[in-house]
Amino acid sequence: MALTTPNPRTDYGKELAKFEQHRTRFTDPDGDPPVHPGNPYTFREYPRMVYRAIQHPRTGKTICMDVAPNPMLFTTAHEYNNAIDATERLNRECWKIVQDEVAFRNAKNEGWRESPVLALEAHEQRMCAVAEETARRHFSDQSMTPKAQAEAAAIDASTEHQVPDVQTEQARQKARR
Repeated sequence: MALTTPNPRTDYGKELAKFEQHRTRFTDPDGDPPVHPGNPYTFREYPRMVYRAIQHPRTGKTICMDVAPNPMLFTTAHEYNNAIDATERLNRECWKIVQDEVAFRNAKNEGWRESPVLALEAHEQRMCAVAEETARRHFSDQSMTPKAQAEAAAIDASTEHQVPDVQTEQARQKARR
């Protein structure tokens, strides 16, 4: 079946030409000047996609947008589809779309960045800041009482993450007074 080009001089052809971005068979079929110039491309800043890096739940590696799993690693199509769905859910946590400048500024304040590379760099800076603050806390823990030191050590042992601020029971009691 041959693809027919509508006559650009008809109402239908003029309507199609309104939605074309450049000169195409709808706007310039015979090399004649088009009846309608079409929609020339214009850059629109918004809506815009922003990114955030996260720790992969299984590997612990910092990522911004995970790659699709290799289908050769799965025995059934169902397992592969589940892995694809899990990857898509994970990737949806790494990006979002902002509609205007205000939403963009709010997203940047929440840790979102303009590109995946910038998101990874921002995540690395946050992790370095947390590590530095944790090291300061460990140094200041040396001046605490043995009971408070044991409490802080128990809190550190209860998680695999770094804990930059530990409020011991003694500090909570002081705060209540």
